[in-house]
Amino acid sequence: MQKILSEFKKYAKKGRGKAFLIFREHKDVDFSKEILDLCLRNYAYDPQCEGERSEYALQFFRELNEEQKNALASEIAKILKTYEISDDLDWDCLHFFITAAKISREGFPQIGDALLERFDKCDDYEVCNLFPVESILTLLDFEGLVKVAERRGEAFLRDKDKSEDDYLFCCLHGVSVEDARKMLQERAKSNEKLRAFLERIDETTKHREEYQKQHKSTKSAFEQVKALAEENKMIPRKLRYALSDDENMYFAKKLLEQKSQKKRIGYIRLFDLFGKVSFPDDPRKLLPLFSKRKNSWYNERLVDVLTPFALPELRKIAQNALESDNYAFFYLDLLKQNYSEGDGEKIAKKLAKEKKPHDFHHAGITVRNIFKANTTADCRLPLELLIEESVCGQCRLGAVELLEKAGVLSAELKAERAFDSYELSLAYSD
Repeated sequence: MQKILSEFKKYAKKGRGKAFLIFREHKDVDFSKEILDLCLRNYAYDPQCEGERSEYALQFFRELNEEQKNALASEIAKILKTYEISDDLDWDCLHFFITAAKISREGFPQIGDALLERFDKCDDYEVCNLFPVESILTLLDFEGLVKVAERRGEAFLRDKDKSEDDYLFCCLHGVSVEDARKMLQERAKSNEKLRAFLERIDETTKHREEYQKQHKSTKSAFEQVKALAEENKMIPRKLRYALSDDENMYFAKKLLEQKSQKKRIGYIRLFDLFGKVSFPDDPRKLLPLFSKRKNSWYNERLVDVLTPFALPELRKIAQNALESDNYAFFYLDLLKQNYSEGDGEKIAKKLAKEKKPHDFHHAGITVRNIFKANTTADCRLPLELLIEESVCGQCRLGAVELLEKAGVLSAELKAERAFDSYELSLAYSD
């Protein structure tokens, strides 16, 4: 039994659908403790990108027997009453409160009562800044929006300096932002607190637009990029996209003229892969610029610039990285346009050596990018390893889709896909 529970926890923390299949296969095992943990914590690599995992936790709760459901619901209600809400952004708290609201709607009103009791005890600062109010909207739908907007409107009547945006309108499930706003405007006709809430949104929006207008540069995109590059500062994408071909060539020549790495970085940023503005000159001219410190941050940025190009010289660099541990994983980005059949097995071996979660995550992104550009059955080993080890739902889904496209998605991975945390979150959002 302990082996089953350990295997379940391993996959459940990653958000894998495999955990649900294990759970469903072993009805004689009590998973209540582990399911409570899934309700309380969001184990996603980056919850800001992946979102909360309430739908994932909920699918397990729904499969429990009535006795287990009642016991778990009582425990959740008890925890809610004393749950300490942090001053910092807390993804576990957001996930737990939304999950609690959804479980309450499954026929356990004591959880909803505890949630509302916590909310009603909040002061103005907590209502406006700390309490995960999305859970109130999840619990009560539009009436939840009204309840939160009234409390915040009441706070705004007391404090003229608080700001507010229209984020709450995005949190009403199944209702568009425009419709949510219209519904609240109609209710606000006879409600001073709601009017204060809506007025504060309008005021905040107006102040933001005025600030942006006042600080909008009168200089051309070329002049702004020139100044940012010289000062070694980040260059916004909108400025990159506004440059002409001649202006891009000017900056390419400026990059090649620089004598130090520090000076080059400002120009390298203009042509990295995230900006989608390719280096317009012969990329071979960049090869002598590599630092002798192979795995430096500077070299990683240079690889970003060279990634869009197919060249024998770049293939050789990538080959060296495949065959030597002395090269960091980022060099494999060069395989995107310089891939050869048989590289897949070597990529998998190198990926397996990335033991730190952060390093593995970024290596996994590289692997996905390689096989987005190269559809081949050769992707199976590295992508299956990525799925097995990753705690990122986005990476996992991306890998599954690439395996499917290449025609090598296993029956096991196909079977668990519908129960994956990220798949469930996307389905709920749609």
